[in-house]
Amino acid sequence: MTDEPRDGSGEAGPDPDPPGAARPADGPPGGDDSGTRHDGRSCHDGSRHDRGRYGGTRHDAAHDDAPGAAASRLTGRAAVAERRLSAALAEVTLDGGQVVMVKRGDAPGAVCAEAAGLAWLAEARAVRVPAV
Repeated sequence: MTDEPRDGSGEAGPDPDPPGAARPADGPPGGDDSGTRHDGRSCHDGSRHDRGRYGGTRHDAAHDDAPGAAASRLTGRAAVAERRLSAALAEVTLDGGQVVMVKRGDAPGAVCAEAAGLAWLAEARAVRVPAV
């Protein structure tokens, strides 16, 4: 199976993950309700701060609330392209060509709940999931 490249080269390459293959999520498999994310930060402490923000980011006057700005803050890479897929989801291309999905959380704890759900799906290895 081939995928259309995101680098604009026009050449499709082999799909690194065959249909039905799961990409393992970073960190422990799902089901861990300890409230600790793979980066060691707690999902419970200040969980309301992700309310209506992208990717668990905190908002202040110094930060733009755009998906590209959130991706740049979280990855340390410049965002070179941004495509909104819905009111809550955007695809952001970083300066190295890596494509990341940025999702806006509307409820307290939404970002951590999303990460836990993706880890749970990765553990089942039934569908492809992004690294979190």
